[in-house]
Amino acid sequence: MFEKLRHWFTPHHTNNHKPRALHPQAFVFYILLIFVVQVSLKTVRDNFPNILGYATDISVEALVSLTNQKRQEAGLTSLSVSPTLSAAAAGKAQDMFSQGYWAHIAPDGKTPWDFITGSGYSYSHAGENLAKDFNDSSTVVNAWMASPTHRDNILKSEYQEIGFAVVNGNLNGAETTLVVQMFGSPVGGSEIARVNTVAQAAPLPTKEPLPTPIIELEPTAIPIVAQTRPNPPSQIRVAGATLPLINIISLSKTIALVMVGFLLLILAIDSIFIWKRRTIRVAGHNFAHMLFLLALIGVIYFTGTGIIL
Repeated sequence: MFEKLRHWFTPHHTNNHKPRALHPQAFVFYILLIFVVQVSLKTVRDNFPNILGYATDISVEALVSLTNQKRQEAGLTSLSVSPTLSAAAAGKAQDMFSQGYWAHIAPDGKTPWDFITGSGYSYSHAGENLAKDFNDSSTVVNAWMASPTHRDNILKSEYQEIGFAVVNGNLNGAETTLVVQMFGSPVGGSEIARVNTVAQAAPLPTKEPLPTPIIELEPTAIPIVAQTRPNPPSQIRVAGATLPLINIISLSKTIALVMVGFLLLILAIDSIFIWKRRTIRVAGHNFAHMLFLLALIGVIYFTGTGIIL
């Protein structure tokens, strides 16, 4: 067993002083293995979407918390969640899926303001941020904060309320998660203040009091029920979309990183043996190959980090 491991992973006279895992025949095997893995993943995804597919760890609660955290760090007040703005955001996300577009303006000319007013929200200031293909809430907010225009929306002092929609679905043939963030300042004050305001009844005309018998009653406690406002769902799935157990994007990225890391480790072991034994090799530039693999790891790691608009 030890001899086989040495033959495959260390330079030795049995492998012409080059690990068998770095021979051309081994790379042919790696290419075939990658092909088989990709075909297998696609087959499982197509036939068992509830097991392997596109899934994210993005929630409305986390997005609201992170957004308000950024505002507080800038010395601004936190935004209140508006169910009306959240309904407008959900409508915008559903419209993007149904019409197959990724833009602030719909193909039929419908603007974000149309969705906001269509939900029954009258505003003095309003704004919209969009994101897709992200895996978690923090990367969404960090990407917005790294963009000057999106950052201005998040840190705009005129805004009082916020609405979110996180919707999973199929956009132009690709599984993705759309995040719609809508801001607003309602006309006539905060929506929360309007909801919690109790209208005063108009006074009735007074009449001369008639003598009535006085009846003593036992005091009864009247429960006071606090008015609750519905919270937007953490995630919405469009019709036909399923939430899988395993995220295919993360799995594919992990497999690629493992394979590249495996080759990088073998090159490092080979370089150490060559250096210690002072072996002169006509062909082979391990250092250049290692730099290439390190760059490849960086590309794989940062691929699919998401898009904002």
